[in-house]
Amino acid sequence: MSRKESLTKKIAHTLLAMSIVYSSGINIVVNEVYAAEKAENITSSGGSFTEKAAGGTYSPDGVVTDGENAAITGKITAGNISNAIEVTATGGRGGDDADSDNPTVMAGAKGGDAVARITVDESLSSVETGNIKVSAEGGDNGSVYQGVSQVAGAAAAYGLAVKHDLTIKAAEIEVRALSVFRAAGKGGIVDIGSAKHSNAIAVGLQVDDGTVIFSGEKMEVSARSSIYLSSFNEIAEGATKFADGGDAEAYGIRVTGGEVTATLTGNLEFGESAGSGGSGKYDAVSLGKTVDGGAGGNAVAYGVDVNGGIAHLDLQDISIKQSALRLVLLLKMLWQDMAEQAVMLMLPASISQVARQTAL
Repeated sequence: MSRKESLTKKIAHTLLAMSIVYSSGINIVVNEVYAAEKAENITSSGGSFTEKAAGGTYSPDGVVTDGENAAITGKITAGNISNAIEVTATGGRGGDDADSDNPTVMAGAKGGDAVARITVDESLSSVETGNIKVSAEGGDNGSVYQGVSQVAGAAAAYGLAVKHDLTIKAAEIEVRALSVFRAAGKGGIVDIGSAKHSNAIAVGLQVDDGTVIFSGEKMEVSARSSIYLSSFNEIAEGATKFADGGDAEAYGIRVTGGEVTATLTGNLEFGESAGSGGSGKYDAVSLGKTVDGGAGGNAVAYGVDVNGGIAHLDLQDISIKQSALRLVLLLKMLWQDMAEQAVMLMLPASISQVARQTAL
């Protein structure tokens, strides 16, 4: 049997064993372009870099403002970084309607979005780093005592985002994105004015272009959109449906272009990756209105997502830490142009057990 035939057989066997689900994803959209994005150069000493946006405000004349967005990019500018790197973005909390007895605006304020990523200076062709940790947390929604609330901030986090020819060696990579909607007031707990809660997306390694050779140890990724209350006791005038939950997408390796060769000596793990519950009311009939409950948010964990370009992968086990909700572990390949895209896989058979994990 030729090497090509052997490889083809191995790919077919691996795909069958993993019960691959082909999907176009849940198409999470987080606005990641902000005029006030903070940029930090990461030198050989590594370090911790943070962007925390200002919260919204309340003024006596009845103006409540949204929390500001936080966006930060840490750019690696040295070929060898011995210390750990940490990049964190936190959106600002929405402003409160401060007078609970006589609210002036009858509406809450939105939490600010958060985007955090690490990139590499395109003048570098080879980089070696220690541990990498990237976190993004959307700002809390502001309180509202009557009327309609607003959403918490969305969140997007990228451990490494690469788009040029590069050889990069990293130790452990940890990526976390979180959006949390909290109780919207001390008085009546009201639903949001928009149709859907905010989303969260987290990516361990993102390759958009170039020839990239990546090697690393353990990788852990988590994305969560949550609602910290289960029942509202006020419904906006004219509303016929509560808001849907926010979506969450977690990716280990995501390829949209170029050619990547990726090797992990340790496991790829998914932490808590969950969409939020839809808004609801246990006894909506008691409010004298007929209102549909909101749909729950989607949650998907992708071990590898190749949607353009070429990927050569040598991975160990892929696992999910949580079992509290139904997740589908996917290795997704969208063959948009067979002449330009190919994938070669070398994965252990034990991954098939994880792929079938769909515990509720």
